[in-house]
Amino acid sequence: MISPDCYRSDSDERERAISAIETIDPDCDYDTWFRVLAALHSWNPSQGLDLAISWSCRGSKFKEGEIEKKWKSFKPNGGIGPGTLFEIALQNGWKHEHTDTINIPVSKYQSKNPKFQNKTKARNSFQAEESIELWNAAGYVSDCKACSEWLKSRELDPQAVDDFDLARAIPTRLPFWTSFKGKPWHDQGYRLILPLRGESGQIKNIHARQVFPSNNLPKSVSPAGSTIAGLVFMNSTALWMLDEPNEIVEVVINEGIPDYLTRGIFYSDADEHAPAIIGILSGSWGKQIAQVIPDRAQVYIETDTDKTGNKYAKKIASTLIGRCTVMRNED
Repeated sequence: MISPDCYRSDSDERERAISAIETIDPDCDYDTWFRVLAALHSWNPSQGLDLAISWSCRGSKFKEGEIEKKWKSFKPNGGIGPGTLFEIALQNGWKHEHTDTINIPVSKYQSKNPKFQNKTKARNSFQAEESIELWNAAGYVSDCKACSEWLKSRELDPQAVDDFDLARAIPTRLPFWTSFKGKPWHDQGYRLILPLRGESGQIKNIHARQVFPSNNLPKSVSPAGSTIAGLVFMNSTALWMLDEPNEIVEVVINEGIPDYLTRGIFYSDADEHAPAIIGILSGSWGKQIAQVIPDRAQVYIETDTDKTGNKYAKKIASTLIGRCTVMRNED
């Protein structure tokens, strides 16, 4: 785990944005042009405008005042996040330090559709790379007063969360894509982060939990424009299960960050029979995740007992019944 202060500065983010946008033809089609502008606006409404004008004026289609007019039509959280800029840049040959380190699986459908394949691969690759970088830059929750107090209010031991490496505290310097409705996570009380992993166990996204109460904001968020479909929280035993499926006989699947952390610190490292713990979010469970659960495993579904939790439980059970023993914990 690296020091939080080593994360990229604002000037580094600007340089990277400039590096990315230079690979994109300013005479591109209107849809691409619009998405580049919207992504820059989402990143920084002030600095983004300067970059948008500097980039667009190099093209033959540039019209004085057109960008300023379009800029005024953009709204915070308008559906296009900052990551879209890098997605487009990757499709146009942009390279940065981690581009070649992530291996994104290609589905059968994508392999038959090169255009869709390239777009999806670039987006997922960027999302995974940035998430890994942020996770590595994050600090211990026991060193973060706000995180520690929130965990203790939930009867969770911050040191135990650190020991099991289930969650971390966001670094002081944050990349521009860690925002909600145009405002940085820091400013909205989101201080605790957890990695979301795919069926391979690799980190694919980051999920942030608010530790200061607010009636106007969701309790937890992922970066705007990113996906959590097919991504879950996994403790160390769940990751071990991916390599040694025959060694795991029990799997616990629960819902939300507090319940996942509660279960995650409950068992000792010395417990040879500790279950694999998997935490889900709304829309995250899918068949690919279900396939990593070993045959004949005993699966305990501990989602909430409300209407939504029961819906999740039914979906999970439908992907496992027939090869696993599925039990619903309604305590």
